[in-house]
Amino acid sequence: GVFGSIVDKASFRDQNVYYKPKFNVVSIFIYNLLWWLVLISISVALINMLPVGIFDGGRFFYLTILGITKSKKVAERAFVISTYFFLMILIALMLFWVKSFFG
Repeated sequence: GVFGSIVDKASFRDQNVYYKPKFNVVSIFIYNLLWWLVLISISVALINMLPVGIFDGGRFFYLTILGITKSKKVAERAFVISTYFFLMILIALMLFWVKSFFG
């Protein structure tokens, strides 16, 4: 089609020709290692910001609700509800995973 002809004309490589990689194996390993570290760091940061009591996001959520409502009782209640809500979601995901794995 039209897109294929544009790609063929824009390609700088000949077909059926082996090109040696520009980088050696060590640089590719370092590149992949750095990407792995980035993914791990982002994943840990996202999990840490969940509004669950054992993570920093739980404390942040509690202090935000406390600052908005100025009521410790309301903030504690919202904190407990959000913690149980996210734990129920986590348990549901685990049950779906176990069902798909064994079922």
